[in-house]
Amino acid sequence: MWKEIFDEAYVKLAKKLTYRERQQLPDSAFAIPEERRYPIMDRAHAKNALARVAQFGTPEERQRVREAVYRRYPDLKEQREEKIGRPMSRRELKEKKKLPKK
Repeated sequence: MWKEIFDEAYVKLAKKLTYRERQQLPDSAFAIPEERRYPIMDRAHAKNALARVAQFGTPEERQRVREAVYRRYPDLKEQREEKIGRPMSRRELKEKKKLPKK
């Protein structure tokens, strides 16, 4: 039972975006909407956008993509900050405690 649930969830997260699906996305689903670059319509694509822009983007693109991704998924910013070791403020720690545990 768990294997089927996991497989179905994994397929949804790791699904490759087809040309037709990409064309049907609204501009708001992209980190750079005027060029329709770096889709961020779900967490998996948002993480991928951060990785791709870090590899190939200009400094301006990196900043814009990070802002768009962290605006839509603020917990990704917290994960990144925890990973790089930046100490969290008291306010951030209080907010983190309020988040539901997964």
